[in-house]
Amino acid sequence: MSASIYRANGGSVAFEAPFHRQHPALLLDHGSLYIAFGSIAGSEAFLDYHGWVMAYRAYDLALQATFNTSRNFQALRKPYSFNHPDDAAGIWQGGGGLAADPDGNIYFLSGNGKTDLPNDQFGDSFIKLTPTGSSLVPSLFVPQDSDAMAANDADFGGGGAMSIPGTGLVVGGGKPGYMYLLDGKSMQLRQMITASTNLYDPSQRDQHWNTGPHLHGSPTYWRPEDSPYGYFYVWGEKDYLRLYRFDANAGKIQEPAQLQGAVKALQSTMPGGIISISSNANRRGSAIVWATLPAAYTPGSPSPGRLYAFDAENLNPLWDTGFATLGHWHVPTIADGKVFVGTSSNLMICYELGADHGTGQSAWIPFQPHDVPVAHGIIMGEGGEAVMTTLPANTVAALRPPAPVVKLADVLGEGVAVFAAGTGGAGRERAWESRGSSVQGDLTLAGAASPEKDKIELQVSPDLVWNASDGSSAETRMARSFAAPEDADANWELYEVTRTVGRGILSNVSYIQRISTRGGRLPATTPSRGADTVRVPFQAQYVLYRQGEH
Repeated sequence: MSASIYRANGGSVAFEAPFHRQHPALLLDHGSLYIAFGSIAGSEAFLDYHGWVMAYRAYDLALQATFNTSRNFQALRKPYSFNHPDDAAGIWQGGGGLAADPDGNIYFLSGNGKTDLPNDQFGDSFIKLTPTGSSLVPSLFVPQDSDAMAANDADFGGGGAMSIPGTGLVVGGGKPGYMYLLDGKSMQLRQMITASTNLYDPSQRDQHWNTGPHLHGSPTYWRPEDSPYGYFYVWGEKDYLRLYRFDANAGKIQEPAQLQGAVKALQSTMPGGIISISSNANRRGSAIVWATLPAAYTPGSPSPGRLYAFDAENLNPLWDTGFATLGHWHVPTIADGKVFVGTSSNLMICYELGADHGTGQSAWIPFQPHDVPVAHGIIMGEGGEAVMTTLPANTVAALRPPAPVVKLADVLGEGVAVFAAGTGGAGRERAWESRGSSVQGDLTLAGAASPEKDKIELQVSPDLVWNASDGSSAETRMARSFAAPEDADANWELYEVTRTVGRGILSNVSYIQRISTRGGRLPATTPSRGADTVRVPFQAQYVLYRQGEH
């Protein structure tokens, strides 16, 4: 294979739904275009959001019908308060699109929320919408652990749904790793299988948002010509690619998996494999399973990605290659003999067949992703789900300093982050480099009898030396970093103090948290000249800790 790279122009299109994001792929069916929405990821603590499905007439985009998964839900609008219900049943499906059957019924899985049919609450459910006039009439299946999913941010709707051709059956599954096979007409359960397992801790499924063997994207299916069996392909987090055989005559998925792939997904980041399949019609020997997967765990930055190709009939590895940053649940797209892969770097890569440089080896040996230990049971890093879906409370918990520590003070303030053009290198574009930051705000001592606030200024150098306006300073190292819940905000981070100087607020500090950021993100554009400098305003809360039991 050979690759071409295309760069996005950096433009954007405004949509008049500022607190929603269109995560699932579009669906075009029976002359209608279906678009589904969930919240802006990570914003659940702050915003009133809902799951929506909107149907538009395809030829002129006239609105035909809408459906709301949670129309009677009202969020607690208390910024920075993490004790909130999570009942709004957004639709995201890990990027997978809505599904349709030959009769025009629409199927999808909803995210966290209660199921309360009299009050039009459709959380953590497998939902069918039947177009009727100007309405989308719902019917649904509710998994038995729906309440546990909602309580633990273990969305059923982390993955998508699929209508199995020629069977009248639908199938889907999400974060807990189970796959549910339903009768599409009655929405009654036909079969539940353990599709994927967290091989690092097999007992974990719906106990917490980051521990399950999550299924993301849509189920992937292929049936060879003249065969009574079809094949389901599943690559959950913390697991191998698996092939399940589907008996079309019996209408049943055979357990256990018939085949297992050769590459194990990482423990410390997500997603698992995001899968597409290509074939020459349904001819045997022509089908290829394509999948993208995080190639390494890289705290504080997007994970590098890997594109794999496997023989669809035996899962033998055929080829793989790496690229710089994994796109957020981007599905490999196959068209005209080419494979298109999106990235997190404003690039789209197009792979096509190139000259054969094979060495005559009998089998392709695929790249194995690199993992690292997980600290305190928390999955960390921008390559993990913190990029999009972790609740702010989870991020704060992940940034908690190791015990024993005592909270010393808070600084809530406004500041400026400075970025300057880097030197670049031969054949490389210039990139922004940090030149430090400064913040001014209110200092509040913890445990004070009266919460008096003093003004203070903090200066942070590019090498993470902190200087306070009271004369104290602290040398630090980055201990942990998560992407902020909102894409435009600077990372939430934990710094460990390695040395202090002077007398003042920083002289007794062991750890510094930076949370609740607003703004301050690295510029999205590249610098045009070597002298370019930008100053990005931001707000943040800094929490200072000292070592000790009390």
